[in-house]
Amino acid sequence: MRLLLAEDELAMAEAVADILTYHQYSVDTALRGDDALRMIQAGGYDGVILDVMMPGMDGLELVERAMALHPQLQAIILSGYDTFQYAQQAIKTGVMEYLLKPCSQEELTSALERACRAVDRQRQHVLHLYGERQERIERLTCRLQEIQQHA
Repeated sequence: MRLLLAEDELAMAEAVADILTYHQYSVDTALRGDDALRMIQAGGYDGVILDVMMPGMDGLELVERAMALHPQLQAIILSGYDTFQYAQQAIKTGVMEYLLKPCSQEELTSALERACRAVDRQRQHVLHLYGERQERIERLTCRLQEIQQHA
C-alpha cells in the first residue's frame, strides 16, 4: 500500500513516517496541504494520512479535493482537534478514520489495516469486472468467428 502523509509538524511527520516504514508501507511526506494535493494529482497513492490544520490548504479541503480526483483513495485524519464539526465534515467527505493526536501506534496500524482491507476489496472488485469483460470479449470473438465461417 502506497501512502501519502500530509503533516505540517516535522517531528510528527517523521515519527509517523518511521512507524509506517517500520510496518513496511511505502510513504511519501508533504508538509503543506497544497503540496499534498499536487502529489495526489500525480496519482499512485492508495491512501492518505493527513492533519486537519496545515498551511497552504487545510486537511478537510485537501481530502475533499483528493477524493474528487481519486474516489478509491482511503483517507485517515490524524488531528489534534477534537471538534465534532471537523469529524462530521470528514465523514461527509469519505474519510474512513478520524484519529486524535496523540494516538497510539496500535490505533494507527489498526486504522491502516482497515484501509488495506478496503483497498484489497476494491482491487478484487476491479479484477472481477476485468474477468467478466474478458469473458464477454471471448464470447463475442467466438461468435464473430462463427458468423464469418458461415458467411
